[in-house]
Amino acid sequence: MSKSKKGKLKVKVRKYAFGCQILKFEKKCFDWVCGGHLVTDVDDGYEVSDTAITHKHHIVKSVYFGRPYDYAKNFLFSFTEFLSNIVSFFRVLVLNLLIPAVIGGIIAMVLLPDYIPMIIGIYAGVYGGLIVLSLALAGLGYLWRKVFKLREKTDKIQVAAGYAPWSDYEDNNSTEYDYE
Repeated sequence: MSKSKKGKLKVKVRKYAFGCQILKFEKKCFDWVCGGHLVTDVDDGYEVSDTAITHKHHIVKSVYFGRPYDYAKNFLFSFTEFLSNIVSFFRVLVLNLLIPAVIGGIIAMVLLPDYIPMIIGIYAGVYGGLIVLSLALAGLGYLWRKVFKLREKTDKIQVAAGYAPWSDYEDNNSTEYDYE
């Protein structure tokens, strides 16, 4: 990285259970830089039953992304990113419900064996459709970013303000960036 100072970055934190690689790909296409991951073990206290006392906890996984506040914008790019965020939210929500959905699907297949192809089709359509739509919107965002030269415009804005060009930042999963 050059020796000029770093600009202030807008930070987004996304929680996830599955599909972090898709999330990172989406954000990278919209020129967000991954600033690192955080895995937190949340203490839920103790549960007392007739036979034992168990310690309850759950894991929360988060990933941090940064981009300059003064990132160059374009209507098509911003609108595509907005749609991508909506689809990404539903994809993460649906993927978090994967285990209960699979159990429900197995029960449905046992009780309704004639509907097995339809059940498999619904699952494949919902999960596959959300993943394909997420990837398609990310690709479209990447295309808008390249067509409208948004990174180059952002570099000019950053340099004019006395900061390092945005293209000097690397997506290396480190936390060296000064998120504010």
